[in-house]
Amino acid sequence: MKNKKTKWISPVICLIISLTALLSGCFIPGFIINRQNEAELDIVTKAPQELYLAPNSLLAKNLSDKLTTIDKIKLASNSWESTERKADKSESTLDEYDAVLLAKSQLQKYYEQNIYPYSFDSSYDNWYSWSTMLYCYTDSTFNTYSTYIWEITLKKYDNELTHTILMTENGTILNAYVNNNNKGFSSIYPAYSPANIASTFNDDSITYNHASALKYFTLDKVSYPDCDFSDAKVETAYNITLNSEGQAPSIVVVYQYTTGDNGYGIGIVPR
Repeated sequence: MKNKKTKWISPVICLIISLTALLSGCFIPGFIINRQNEAELDIVTKAPQELYLAPNSLLAKNLSDKLTTIDKIKLASNSWESTERKADKSESTLDEYDAVLLAKSQLQKYYEQNIYPYSFDSSYDNWYSWSTMLYCYTDSTFNTYSTYIWEITLKKYDNELTHTILMTENGTILNAYVNNNNKGFSSIYPAYSPANIASTFNDDSITYNHASALKYFTLDKVSYPDCDFSDAKVETAYNITLNSEGQAPSIVVVYQYTTGDNGYGIGIVPR
């Protein structure tokens, strides 16, 4: 026969076991998870490779963004010593389609001033096919500053007209050439007058300072890509002194030229 002491000990032991199991179920999983989280904080993993940048690439981009429009023209024209390379089009702030639209809109301004012989109004869009190239120019001294130039070729549907345009990313036309000009042209100067200077450069920070006609000017030192001036005759040229915000005045030459096969072109080069 069991005594009274044995009778009450068994229920107490069962109660203790039940409470222990209950408490273990509540706290042990949380303890394990907390220890696991602490362990993971001590593990350093590499970021995905696509997030890495070359040590100086971000710095170079920030510095290049600070270049003025005139600085970028100097870099692209080798007025500042630079190296040229064909660039992937994804490097530009513009995609191909937007670059073509911007070039057409800029040339339309010249057309409306009778400086360029053909219109690029939107109603003529289906007249032309287009192709593009992108060039990158980087300063040769520090390999830090870069600028991009679009080369855009527009061909009329009947292949009788070909326009070749060199343009900065902000829409400044560095050189534009058409292989056939039967419409004549006016002097290029009005496009660079005080009233039109900001629109021509697509840059409100550029203001007119002074202009003078050049009696003698040759194109043999112009170094833009794929520009052949061997058959070119300069028709008019002007020294234009410009003010650019935060910079000393800069001098550029704006010019018009013809070629023996009835070609015609306009352009700009820094001095």
